[in-house]
Amino acid sequence: MLKIFYVGGSAATTGILRAVLLDARQAAQLAASQELAFLGSHFPRMAKGAPATIIEVCGEQAEVGLQPGFYRAQQAPLQFEDTLRATELDSNPLLVQLTHTSSKGT
Repeated sequence: MLKIFYVGGSAATTGILRAVLLDARQAAQLAASQELAFLGSHFPRMAKGAPATIIEVCGEQAEVGLQPGFYRAQQAPLQFEDTLRATELDSNPLLVQLTHTSSKGT
C-alpha cells in the first residue's frame, strides 16, 4: 500500500493525504514512474517553502521494490497530480481518494 501526501504552503510541516493505493500493480507502476529519495521511517519535518510530494510505503512492498518508509518524489504536487491521474487510478475501486483530510504522520 502507498499513501501519497502533499506538503507545503499551509501544510508545511504536516501533510495532506491525497490518496491511498491498495492495488500492488498500480502502486508499482506509480513508484516506477518517479525518482524517489528515501527520507526515513518517520513522516519528515519539512521546512516552510516549496511544496513537495511525500510517498509512504506501508508494509512489505516487494512488488514496488522499496523498503517501508517515507520517500520524496521529484515531482511537486501539481505535476504529481497529472502523473497520478495518468495511471488511471480514478477508475479503480481499490483507490481511496481523500481530499480534505490532514495528517501528522501515518
